[in-house]
Amino acid sequence: MGILNWIMEGNVPFIAVILLGVVVSVCPCTIAANVSALSCMLRQNKDSFFSLSAAYIIARTVIYTLVGVLLILFVGKIEFTANAQLWIGRVAGPLFILIGLFMLDVIHIHGLENKCILWMNRIFSEKYSLWSAFLLGLVLAFAFCPYSSAIYFGLMLPMSCASEWGVLFPLLFSIGAAVPLIFIAWVMFKGMESKLDVWNKFQHFEYWFRKIIAVIFIITGLLFVWEYFLD
Repeated sequence: MGILNWIMEGNVPFIAVILLGVVVSVCPCTIAANVSALSCMLRQNKDSFFSLSAAYIIARTVIYTLVGVLLILFVGKIEFTANAQLWIGRVAGPLFILIGLFMLDVIHIHGLENKCILWMNRIFSEKYSLWSAFLLGLVLAFAFCPYSSAIYFGLMLPMSCASEWGVLFPLLFSIGAAVPLIFIAWVMFKGMESKLDVWNKFQHFEYWFRKIIAVIFIITGLLFVWEYFLD
């Protein structure tokens, strides 16, 4: 059980949880919804774009943190026994592989991204204010895609329950999820100023970054499967 022990020791779980937050932000459905929301804000009110995007990102951070902390406190501190570790290890392997395949678009839920964006635009069709941007962040944070929900509820929360510092994990996860959004908002603003040249370069970078993360997830999942099913 070396992989899970290694992840849960030292500073590795803190880094792992932050990276899980980053991965959620670059999942295809999540990034499509976020880019669509930020694009609407940028088109409607360029002068207030940074305050609107800040309200949107803060709302998502609040939801990720609050939901996680409440679930941890509600479930309570579970004893991280050998059986619990075995269960988490066996779930983590296939889950990592599945998430990687989703991110590589090997497995694709047809029309999911378009449905998310269409649903969002129907609800928030009027001009954005700070409160509407904040509310949009709250709503979209709850609208988990299959892979983002798997990461949040299937990986982050069990890790939280297994660690003595687990109550901090939802906050670290939300910080990890916020960092790419801050970067995306900045790139979109600069992209509009430079006739989208910066944004086009970012899209190219995001495409390959997501592929690399997906491969890392699949390799990690295979290592879990080898250790918990085959070894």
